[in-house]
Amino acid sequence: MLSSDRTKNGRRLRPAAVTCAAVVSVLAGTFAAAAPAQAARPLPTPTGSYSYTSDPGEYIGGGGSGSFTTPEYSFHLSGDSRGVNIGIDKDLWQQWSIALEPDAGQQLTVGQSYGDNMDSDSARVYVSGNGRGCSDDSTTMGYFTVTALQTDRRTGEITEFGADFVQNCDDSFLALRGSVHYKTS
Repeated sequence: MLSSDRTKNGRRLRPAAVTCAAVVSVLAGTFAAAAPAQAARPLPTPTGSYSYTSDPGEYIGGGGSGSFTTPEYSFHLSGDSRGVNIGIDKDLWQQWSIALEPDAGQQLTVGQSYGDNMDSDSARVYVSGNGRGCSDDSTTMGYFTVTALQTDRRTGEITEFGADFVQNCDDSFLALRGSVHYKTS
C-alpha cells in the first residue's frame, strides 16, 4: 500500500481509495447535471358513461332505465381486442358488469356487429347489474356493435372503447338495451 508522502519520479502519490472516491464524485456530479429531473407522469383518469333501458318485466334492468357517468361512478376496463369487461360501480349496492366478446378467433373492430346465438364459438354478451344477472349464461342471447376502439401504440392497452348492446336473458324475448363508453385521458 502506498502512503501519501511517498513519491515516484518526484511526484507525490495519493492512496488509491482517495483517487477512486474523487473520480466517483466527479462522475456522479456529471451524470446529475446531464440528466434533468423528469416529473412523474400522472396516471390516466378513466371517464365513462353507461345508459340502459329495459323492457317491462325484463329482469336485469327491472323494466326501467338508468344512466351512469364519471365522476359519480367509477369505470374499469380489462381485456383487449379479443374481448372486454367493463365494471361500473359507485358502492357495494350499485355495480354493473358488461362483458363483450367477438366470435372465437375474431377481434373487436369499430363498426362491426357481433351476435350471441348461444353457440360456444359465437360472440358473447353478458350484462349484470345491482346483484341481478341472467340465471343461465348458455341461454342468454344478444348482440353488440363496437362504436369506438383505440389502443395505446406502445402498450396495446385499450384507451377508448364504446359499444351498443341488446341482451335477452334465459330464452326471453324481453330485452335490456344499453350503450357504454370508456376512455382514459
